[in-house]
Amino acid sequence: MHRTLTVAFGILLFASVLSLPANAGGPPSHSPIVIQSDADFSNSACVTGGDGSQANPFVIGPWTINGTTDAAVLVDGSTLTKSFVIANLTAAGKNGSTS
Repeated sequence: MHRTLTVAFGILLFASVLSLPANAGGPPSHSPIVIQSDADFSNSACVTGGDGSQANPFVIGPWTINGTTDAAVLVDGSTLTKSFVIANLTAAGKNGSTS
């Protein structure tokens, strides 16, 4: 139940930050983030704080992810055992043609 709530909260938080415009003076750049296992928190080098416990969840952010044609952040929580929050994430797709 906690994992489901954590993932649901993470998705809602991520959806809210997608509406923010990209800012040249904003957070540092990062490549797209894919979390499908606990090891991916380290492998993607996206964690800026926390230890993954419920009391001290991993913090993903602050980051700016620009120019991606795929998902800026993908989290599959079906096998995760670590807790996390996504904070201060700005994502923007590629500018130009949509064809």
